[in-house]
Amino acid sequence: MRSETLDLNAIRMQHTLILLRKLWYEDISRAELSRRIGLSRSAISSIVSELLDVNLVLELGLGASLGGRKPTILRLHENAACLLAVDIGKRHLGVALMDLRCNIIEQVSCEHHREYSPEDTYEELEQVIQGFKKKHPEKATRIATIGVSIAGPVNYKTGQVIQPPSLPSWNNENVAAALSRRFNTPVYVDNDANLGALAELHFSGISDQHLIYLKCATGIGAGILIDGKIYRGVSGGAGEIGHTSINENGPVGPSGYPGSLESYVSGAMLLQRMLELLPQYPQSVLRADSSLQHLALSAKAGDELATLIVQEAGQHLGIAIANVVNLFSPGEVILGGDLSLAEEALLEPLQQMLEQRTMLINREQTNVRLTRFNTLTSLYGAGVLALYELFSPTGLKHLYEVARQPVLTEA
Repeated sequence: MRSETLDLNAIRMQHTLILLRKLWYEDISRAELSRRIGLSRSAISSIVSELLDVNLVLELGLGASLGGRKPTILRLHENAACLLAVDIGKRHLGVALMDLRCNIIEQVSCEHHREYSPEDTYEELEQVIQGFKKKHPEKATRIATIGVSIAGPVNYKTGQVIQPPSLPSWNNENVAAALSRRFNTPVYVDNDANLGALAELHFSGISDQHLIYLKCATGIGAGILIDGKIYRGVSGGAGEIGHTSINENGPVGPSGYPGSLESYVSGAMLLQRMLELLPQYPQSVLRADSSLQHLALSAKAGDELATLIVQEAGQHLGIAIANVVNLFSPGEVILGGDLSLAEEALLEPLQQMLEQRTMLINREQTNVRLTRFNTLTSLYGAGVLALYELFSPTGLKHLYEVARQPVLTEA
């Protein structure tokens, strides 16, 4: 009898989560929820009543009649709880306070250096959060969970960072445990490319759930989604495309492997290439201290030197992506990171290489495009990670506890 009760509770929880996910995307009536989920109206009404009690759902009023009584329209109460999204990179720390729809309430970007210790970064993060609490006291006190994106391999099960090339002082740092202790809030951590893929799936209206997201910045990483789920591999290190070889006799770059993709397309190698060629292009807007972002934007604007460097990068990326397309046959390949700001200057040579190096059966079904989030993809992905963990069997109880807190009026 006890196991039967547990099974019924688990089934109800799954139905509740399905209902919440439906409401995340649109306002909808009980009758329509019943039709779409396949539950009786009484079962839907019971779940909705529970969600109304804990302040997670609002009744908006009456909708249009379809022949009978006008239905009451329901809406997810996006301010019932908040999310904190954190993006830790080699040169930046991004932090955003979000509502349950991952709308940004407040966002802060800070400089970040690879030499910073984790403790340095945590102190900076704490200052930002204190600023959120002063400016948005009602919302910031309702932070239910924290999602963290970090530029390096992550053991997702433990939250531990494993030998991140861009952040050497973070090796073996358990980010999830450290931040959870500091802020007394559940924390979930994944690498930036995985979370970029998650953001694209969640927000872009993609119908095909097989996609590859490439973050092209200081390093090159890929987030792989298969059937809508992140593919991490046995150890969590899947997607490190920057370390794969495109020329076995090529130069050694930041990855340490001869002829790796990062030996040609990492931020450091592209800026090194710029310095080598700069004397030959005195009319270029680029300077010796130009950043990767400046290089990419200059290529977009038509600067001759910047365009040359970005086109070379596009050719190298195209070779690597052709291998990925032939292996996984994704519906979407999406480019993000600073280098993607070059737009067509990067896409055109990349797509030419794909035409030459991918099988027709894969190429015809794969759409290659730029991210819609500019350089904020990983930050949005961190918010989606936090949301997914709340909208889960382990997170739902905690979400209820936060949502049912008395509503205070902001100063």
